[in-house]
Amino acid sequence: MNTSKLSLYVFIAFLLAFVGFSSNAIAQEDKTLLNSDAKIGFYLNPYTQISPVAGETAAFFGVRGAVTLQKKFAVGGLYQFSVNQIRPSTETDDRLYYDVQQFGGFIEYTLNPTNAFHLTFPLAIGGGEIQADWRDGFEDLDDNDNFGEATFFFVEPRVEGELNLHRFVRLHAGVGYRFVGDISYRTLENNAMRGISATIGIKLGIF
Repeated sequence: MNTSKLSLYVFIAFLLAFVGFSSNAIAQEDKTLLNSDAKIGFYLNPYTQISPVAGETAAFFGVRGAVTLQKKFAVGGLYQFSVNQIRPSTETDDRLYYDVQQFGGFIEYTLNPTNAFHLTFPLAIGGGEIQADWRDGFEDLDDNDNFGEATFFFVEPRVEGELNLHRFVRLHAGVGYRFVGDISYRTLENNAMRGISATIGIKLGIF
């Protein structure tokens, strides 16, 4: 099973669990952990991101999941992967493309979360993997080459605007900058993954 299909199945499973859990929470009148003074909640956040990879524009699909506290603080994990075939101009074999995966954790602070429109400040820290593969039209080639892969460390602060569409739904969009450690892979330079990112997504949760 490829990464895209697996991630889609995981997202659907989380979405179904969220629908069932939120329906149960709405029906409850007794005090529970989610509506107690502790104000503990959670959200699931599918999103898309545009950012540079080796001088080319890369599109990513990702999912974040987090636990929230007092409506202002969140901590959780994330996973995202590239969805387009990235073809760096520095690559010596034009039959190849690169794909990228990122995973890690994040913390987030939300300013004035009860306002219809407000700002959030997520900070992601984690690792990633970049590797080459045959691009469209060359999948059936006899692959005698071991392209291998390279791993990297990243830190990505962002600032985002967030709109409360519904009690359980928020839309967010913003920009950030991805700082990346040294990468040694084929013709890539150390700054191949660094740069400005733009993100848009939707949060489903009990905030």
